[in-house]
Amino acid sequence: MKLKLCANNRLTVEAAKRVGKEFPRLPVHIASCLRKCGPCREMLVAVLDGETIRASDVEELLHRLRQTVAR
Repeated sequence: MKLKLCANNRLTVEAAKRVGKEFPRLPVHIASCLRKCGPCREMLVAVLDGETIRASDVEELLHRLRQTVAR
């Protein structure tokens, strides 16, 4: 598994740190662009193994990652 976060969102750095703490074996890459123009500026957009995950804040992103990783 590999997680990509968009560098264009103001919460990306905080999200990367929190994801790294909670999922230490999950590689996190901050990409200059995820080609999801528009939503990246307004909400956190992450791509986990090709699956797009959108969240309004870091807590919601962590919640969605927990659900996805548990599958």
